[in-house]
Amino acid sequence: MSFYNPRKRSLMRWIWLLPLLAVAGLSGLHYHHKHSAKPRMLFSGNYGNSVSGQYLSSRFAALHNDWEDALAAIKPSVTKENVSAGMLDTAMRLELRLGNIEEAKNLAERVAKLAAKDPLAATIIAAYHLKQRHLEKVQQVLQPFVIVKPDAQGADITILVTDMLQIWALAESRDYEKAMAKLDRLIHEGPPVFSQFLHYQAAIIADMAGMKTRADQEYSAIIKSHSPKSYRFMEGAISFYRRSGNPLANQLYEEFMKKYLVLSENSSLPLTTQPIVNDGIEGAAELFAEVGSYLNDNVFSIEAVEYLRLALYLRPDLPHAQYILADILSSMGHEKEAIELLGKINPNSPYNWRGRIGIARDLEKIGTTKQAESILLSLDQERPENLEAIATLGDIYQHQENYAQAAKVYEKAVEKIKNPEEKHWVLFYSLGAAYERIGEWKKAEHYLIEALKLSPGQPEALNYLAYSWVERGENLQQAREMLETALKKSPDDAHIIDSYGWALFRLKDYPGAVKNLEQAAMGMPYDSTVNDHLGDAYWMAGRRNEARFQWSAALNMKPEPSQVVLIKRKLAQGLDQNPEK
Repeated sequence: MSFYNPRKRSLMRWIWLLPLLAVAGLSGLHYHHKHSAKPRMLFSGNYGNSVSGQYLSSRFAALHNDWEDALAAIKPSVTKENVSAGMLDTAMRLELRLGNIEEAKNLAERVAKLAAKDPLAATIIAAYHLKQRHLEKVQQVLQPFVIVKPDAQGADITILVTDMLQIWALAESRDYEKAMAKLDRLIHEGPPVFSQFLHYQAAIIADMAGMKTRADQEYSAIIKSHSPKSYRFMEGAISFYRRSGNPLANQLYEEFMKKYLVLSENSSLPLTTQPIVNDGIEGAAELFAEVGSYLNDNVFSIEAVEYLRLALYLRPDLPHAQYILADILSSMGHEKEAIELLGKINPNSPYNWRGRIGIARDLEKIGTTKQAESILLSLDQERPENLEAIATLGDIYQHQENYAQAAKVYEKAVEKIKNPEEKHWVLFYSLGAAYERIGEWKKAEHYLIEALKLSPGQPEALNYLAYSWVERGENLQQAREMLETALKKSPDDAHIIDSYGWALFRLKDYPGAVKNLEQAAMGMPYDSTVNDHLGDAYWMAGRRNEARFQWSAALNMKPEPSQVVLIKRKLAQGLDQNPEK
């Protein structure tokens, strides 16, 4: 028998991966990235004193997101007069990622002399001058970058930023007519992929300028589109329509509540009734935050950090920029800085609530679990109708493999739900999974089935329940059908492929089992359970040498102690006597 956990992937999963992270409708969910430990510098001595050695040391540290060491390694070379544009660009970006904007600006000026049309260097310089309100210098720096048609430049967001910075500089000088004229041209001639983003920019400029009719047109264009509406866009639109006395504000607010308060019961969020921006500097900060969110959601997290740093340089108290940047930094192993950023979010901001949940998550990651528990329990008392804090506490216990305590906490969360809806499926799923891990199968089965009643097609829940049945030798045909349904929705999920292959094995379809388990092993080559399963399938298909190879490999992949005993028995005796053990 295998002790594979079909939910071995962390359940710290859905609650805080919400579209709260998206801005201006540019993107969908934000996904975390694994971080690496701080690297040991590989190059030292004579190698470290050479330009190439310093560059390689810097590259190695940067690849591990250790920007301080990367910058320290490259700085001696950057001080030289004949340094290459590439080295200067690397140092500029490292300073920017660390939030050292003035140092980045000084390097950007040197980059610009060697590479006249470097859009990021120009953006950094322009942002610096915009904050100083040197508006003529902003236009001068950005003059080489003109609006280009898609066939000439494609969907280059770095060029788009330089165009929008010019427009925000005009807005800062109160030349709204010229700003809107340039923006109209950009909307019509710029990359279509950024159309909604540009309409949002037009909406907040018009709102700031008191151009109510134009703001309404721009907000309406986005509302009527079929593209997803982000948290930040909804916040701006609701604010505008509330101030305009338009009943559309209430309709949008109901939509907002349904979409963003995923685990809330009859709750509400404080939303601003002020314009999103009050001047061109704040507008440029909003621009950088949106671009940072877009880049992050499209798996360009490093570049996202650069633009989010610029956003906070122009507007240090911009809540969604603080939240998104903290989230990225946490995912890269910079939890302490993430905690500091989240702690600065304005208490009146709707981002503050999830920011405090984020602090708890980061505290758990760095080993301060008791403090994390205290924060989450306090948040639960503060908003007992909101399930996010208590659910996150359950996630923390689950992450620590304290499944008994996780079950108690998830049970408490489920008890709060008066009228279960589809949005609550994940809590029932989490509770069922926790009970399964502590051996209370009847309770586990009940809650997993309830999760699927609430959201019938969820691949995770289908996989967990079906795999559990397969392991127990129950409902094998039904489990197979459920896994086939799950695979239709998540065809590349190696965990589900493995479960399906294991179901075929139990149904004695050994060729089908081999085919699927080989595919699963390609997706998870270092998973002990998948390799163990594949070994079993090989054995029953008559491929004995390959079976022993897979079992030996599984044994070297740190399986659970109970699994070690079974694998060693198979290596000694094979599977002839009892192929399902």
